[in-house]
Amino acid sequence: MKKLAMVAMMGLLAGCGLFRSDEPRVEVDNATVVVAQGRNLRNAVVQAATRRRWIAQELENGDIRCKIVQRNNVVAIDIVIKNETTYAIRFVESNIPNRKYNQWVNNLQREIAKWAAN
Repeated sequence: MKKLAMVAMMGLLAGCGLFRSDEPRVEVDNATVVVAQGRNLRNAVVQAATRRRWIAQELENGDIRCKIVQRNNVVAIDIVIKNETTYAIRFVESNIPNRKYNQWVNNLQREIAKWAAN
């Protein structure tokens, strides 16, 4: 009986939003960074990705594929360099909740901004 009550309570809490549903995945179309003199955005992306333990690989079309694997969690994105100061991030794959994906991508973006400015 207690187990049934517990299951019912969890269902009620989930319905009320305590266990909130997954948030939308972040879309990055025109991220702009300040690039210090003598720096270049492409190198900043690769350095930042490496620093955050992403594997960066240049694709034939010039995009940079960044992939991170932690335990059984995988995220892959393509970073499209639009010009000297602007880039976009395109989703490729992920097996983690969007909330965690967004956190990983936001951390990478902060790191890119640091590497570009220094």
